[in-house]
Amino acid sequence: MLYRWHALIPDAVMWSGQARPVGETFMNNALLIDDGLLSAFSNISATQAAELGPCNTAEPLLHIEVASIEQDRHCALASFSDYCDYMSQRRPANFEAISSDPSIAGALRDFYGSPRDVDFHVGLFCEDRVPNSPLPNLVLKFVALDAFSQALTNPLLSRHVFKRSTFSGPGWRAINRTGTLRDVVDRNVDGGVGNAFIGMTRWEWQPE
Repeated sequence: MLYRWHALIPDAVMWSGQARPVGETFMNNALLIDDGLLSAFSNISATQAAELGPCNTAEPLLHIEVASIEQDRHCALASFSDYCDYMSQRRPANFEAISSDPSIAGALRDFYGSPRDVDFHVGLFCEDRVPNSPLPNLVLKFVALDAFSQALTNPLLSRHVFKRSTFSGPGWRAINRTGTLRDVVDRNVDGGVGNAFIGMTRWEWQPE
């Protein structure tokens, strides 16, 4: 439930200089086969992500959102309010505490009646985004918990495992020469990436 970020996918993606409706790209391997790996990464890097939040999912993906809510209820998950409490966050006292958008708060009020009854999946993505973050508050808390309890405990991060003898000489050199997604693509396409922009930010973005 936590990682169903379909709202980030825009209605159209740039491909070979034209905007293609996102529905045309699903299971369409011809786009990759015909244009190649470099073109694919370059096109996707030039496509700006949408905003994670309610009422922003591309129409071809709406059925997945519906299925997510149905799965939430079928598995009898605790409510959004209960999960806030579980993560040591304040339970929402009203619908405005979930969303500052009056239309979203109003829709939640009309459907649920009480903020304590909001489905977990619905609350996750109706909640306001944290300032300077693409994620809502509870999603952000869970992602951080996952990182510290799962990703950072990966055995590969152990000093006893993460060393040259584990990966071989060529493997260790490749690891130490790799710092970005662009580096990975560069060594996997004929002739390298050249001047193509490959990244997960806007091309003009610079860290402060």
